[in-house]
Amino acid sequence: MAGRGLVILVFGAVLLSAVLLFLSSSAANKAGAGLEGASAMLFIIMMVRLSPGTFALNANSIAPIIASLLLIINFVVVLLLWQQLQLKERKS
Repeated sequence: MAGRGLVILVFGAVLLSAVLLFLSSSAANKAGAGLEGASAMLFIIMMVRLSPGTFALNANSIAPIIASLLLIINFVVVLLLWQQLQLKERKS
């Protein structure tokens, strides 16, 4: 049951961060960026807790690792976009 709760928590965090990032307010974007980082960390924690202690790497076991790397890359992109928005607000 704990694994299912983590999956639902990560899924909800990713969806909520996407909604917050689509809003135009600065506070919502800041909250979305923070939630995006938290969801990346929660996904890695979920992946480690749901994986067995030792396992052989194959195509099925590499998929969560690639998904976590994509979440981290997405978080970096969000931070870069957030920085550009702050620079734009300072200019105007």
